[in-house]
Amino acid sequence: MSSDYFSPRSCFERKKDEAGRYVIDRNHPELLESYRDDPAYVLLGQPGSGKTTAFKKEAEQPDCEYITARDFIALSRDEEWQDKILFIDGLDEVRATWKNDFIPFEKIRSKLDQLKPPGFRIACREADWDVVDDRERLAEVFPARDVKELFLAELEEKEIEQILINIHQMSPQEASSFLQEVEQAELTAPIKNP
Repeated sequence: MSSDYFSPRSCFERKKDEAGRYVIDRNHPELLESYRDDPAYVLLGQPGSGKTTAFKKEAEQPDCEYITARDFIALSRDEEWQDKILFIDGLDEVRATWKNDFIPFEKIRSKLDQLKPPGFRIACREADWDVVDDRERLAEVFPARDVKELFLAELEEKEIEQILINIHQMSPQEASSFLQEVEQAELTAPIKNP
């Protein structure tokens, strides 16, 4: 079994429509890597959808640093983090451990404001993200710059098939047969979420 294989992940962006409402553009998926030049974004997704794996992979780029939200709040490595694009993972996890979920988010905002890194990314469960309030408060850290909201897309059948072939060492025929059995058993939803 090879765990080195990574299927590039796609995402959908939430944008304002003509009426000023935030809507998710599910018609135009983009690879997560296409947002590498953006100064800031929040990656949202369901539990287990692959946010952490995607963040760790993206943080392999030069001048990037992967860190958990818990460590970002607790540790003081300002010199180490200051000039790097920070991938802060698990905002939802630290929010769940505090009596007031407002506090960890404010600690992250404060630290980002203090460090002024060239860019940052935050991963959070979709259900633990406040579309209007969190987005606006986070944008205050980077005045006049857009903080994008990205939603991790489910895996497509061809991506699942490649994972089965590359990680689980199945032949293309075995992978195809497995996917047919999963579909017949009506279990496709769980395998679209890695």
